[in-house]
Amino acid sequence: MNKSHHLLMDDLVTRLRRGQLSRREFLARSSALLAAGGIIGRNDVGAVSGCRNFGAVACALHAGALVGWNKHSVEDSAAGGSVNGTALTGTNYAELAVGFQDGGSSSGITFGEK
Repeated sequence: MNKSHHLLMDDLVTRLRRGQLSRREFLARSSALLAAGGIIGRNDVGAVSGCRNFGAVACALHAGALVGWNKHSVEDSAAGGSVNGTALTGTNYAELAVGFQDGGSSSGITFGEK
């Protein structure tokens, strides 16, 4: 990762901790060993709202088009792309948007295409 990528990640983490992560759109590829998501791997600090991901996400344990492991809320966001090689469609996007719900909730998730 170059310096600008580190600054972007620091900004995303800071906004998430403040509960301010919203209206973000990602088209990149994400992968991890324990939890990976198109917006964030593990959401244990705040709400994710108004985000869209159309990229590919891969993870051995918990993978989600938006959030890999969710302990809070994911709302009013669009999921697209693929999860572990499975393309999201109008019929499977809801089950693939969040990899693992750990007491968290999700609502208003829609299927999105870039």
